[in-house]
Amino acid sequence: MTTVAAGTAKSVSEQYGSAIAGVYDDIYGELDIESPEAAALRGLALMTEEPRVIVELGVGTGRVLGALGRAVAGTGAARLIGIDGSADLLSRAAERYSDLDLELVEADFSDPGLTEIVAPGSASLVLCVCASFSMLPDRSAQAATLQNIAAMLGRSGVAVIETHSPAFVHEVIGAAPTSMFVPYARHESGLVCFSSVESGIWTMRQVWIDGAESTTVLEQSLLTPPEALTELAAAAGLRVVALTASFAGGEYLGSASPLFAMTLVPERSDVDA
Repeated sequence: MTTVAAGTAKSVSEQYGSAIAGVYDDIYGELDIESPEAAALRGLALMTEEPRVIVELGVGTGRVLGALGRAVAGTGAARLIGIDGSADLLSRAAERYSDLDLELVEADFSDPGLTEIVAPGSASLVLCVCASFSMLPDRSAQAATLQNIAAMLGRSGVAVIETHSPAFVHEVIGAAPTSMFVPYARHESGLVCFSSVESGIWTMRQVWIDGAESTTVLEQSLLTPPEALTELAAAAGLRVVALTASFAGGEYLGSASPLFAMTLVPERSDVDA
């Protein structure tokens, strides 16, 4: 595993990762390679030209990149690069997907030094999904991340950013603090979430309960409407070719969709939706 210099976004990732690493996979589970999500990712990967370079920003424990790596196994050589600011999460990824040749890099993915890891114009597919984009601390970090994505992508490359839908958050959470409990199938396990929204930031204090043990994780999401993401992408030289309800597809329905996903290509690309 490689480490590069820390930035503000990496500090946020380190704090989040150290708190959640031990229970992340319990909360989110493994992505089944037969699932619609894995099928959608496989389709995106296979539509790109070989040799394939697939990058995930905010790779965490590898549940997305690892599932994708297994899904495209045997379809041609692919270089799989996972970047995250948390050493704790990356060590889980390395252990969990030891059967794959994942290149795991501990780095702030809004840092300009990323071009030393992924050569300019070399990436076939760049993913920033599961709301990793919203954990960047401010719009300048989001803009810098999009500039990195634009620099990485080859002419026929594709990027997918999936993040929280502000319309949904405002509709369901509202302005007043709320709390909810999500039970899990395993006996005596579940997730309690205390939420509030202020100045465009959704703050969630989550408590994972597993029998007599509990783990508390603080997460802050910088809410980014599709219009704002479109503007940031355009400023980085990227254009939108699809807006869907998640990286697996589906119609985006505003306040009825918890997430949205945006598929981006370089302005110079001839790729269509």
